[in-house]
Amino acid sequence: MTLAWNPRDALLAADKAIEGLGRFVFLDSGKVRLDLAGGGSLCFDLMPCEKLSSASLLHALNLARNVPHPLVASPHVNKKLGEELREASVPFVDSAGNVFLKGERVLVWQVGARPVTCTKPGEGTVRMRAFQTTGLKFLYEVMVRDCSLVAKTYRELNALSGVSLGAIGSILQSLNENGFLVEVDGKRRLVNRRELLAQWCAAYRQRLRPKNLVGRFSLGNRHGVSDLSLPSGVLLGGEKAAAMLTGAIRPEIITLYTQIGVNLCIAKLGLRADANGEVELLTSFWHTPAEEADRVPPLLVYADLITSGSWRNAEAPRLVYDQFLEETFA
Repeated sequence: MTLAWNPRDALLAADKAIEGLGRFVFLDSGKVRLDLAGGGSLCFDLMPCEKLSSASLLHALNLARNVPHPLVASPHVNKKLGEELREASVPFVDSAGNVFLKGERVLVWQVGARPVTCTKPGEGTVRMRAFQTTGLKFLYEVMVRDCSLVAKTYRELNALSGVSLGAIGSILQSLNENGFLVEVDGKRRLVNRRELLAQWCAAYRQRLRPKNLVGRFSLGNRHGVSDLSLPSGVLLGGEKAAAMLTGAIRPEIITLYTQIGVNLCIAKLGLRADANGEVELLTSFWHTPAEEADRVPPLLVYADLITSGSWRNAEAPRLVYDQFLEETFA
């Protein structure tokens, strides 16, 4: 069953959960106000998160640091994720009635309610098209270069992404129905880019990355990636690429993306299959070769780290976002 959701569902559920305490009111510019029954109010910056998981939690927390008064709204926040949000002092509401609110004269903590599903006939397939494998590849080609490229003609977008004309139409419709695409003066424009990035990262980890993961390997007698001479077409990603960009992480896992044949890559690097090895090897998924000669773009570095579920990676993706992505996705 495909979930059809918007953040109002979570706020309506929160109203019921805190009945007698107050009620939420939508304001302009993505803000909401909690009017307290005893007088007074609290304002929050609404942060919709259509799929909150262990993989996407780091991204949500990273974004919350850049918002004065964040309020995460999600279809469902399970007990574990709720506790992590509470420990980080990030308020949240969900469509099941789970809620954490913290402010002057207000402290609400309620978790354990099970997720609620709601569907609209015929809507789900189209709504999710942008976050299926083909849609993720299309969005990557646009976002990694220039979000304004979405205004190009279908044929130009086909040349850019390699996605068929028919699929492009469905993907653009999906983006529009999810609130990420509008037309301004007859030109398409991506909006709500910060949330778009969050959803792309989560869906990338869930749907696209597993399809391109070859496996884990060891480096044999080498001590680390510094001993490797990467052949042309093999790029660093993940922790090592983040270290190159920010210097804020000491890499423990070496992520490699290969644009050449897998067997050729393994032979040239002398990799040995090892389920616990320090190297993870993935095949490339992009249509146009990466411009950087030694690493993948910051967008992919960020996606790999922010969805890793490792708190050890919390600082590096924040720096990658602040230094290389914020101007595009803020």
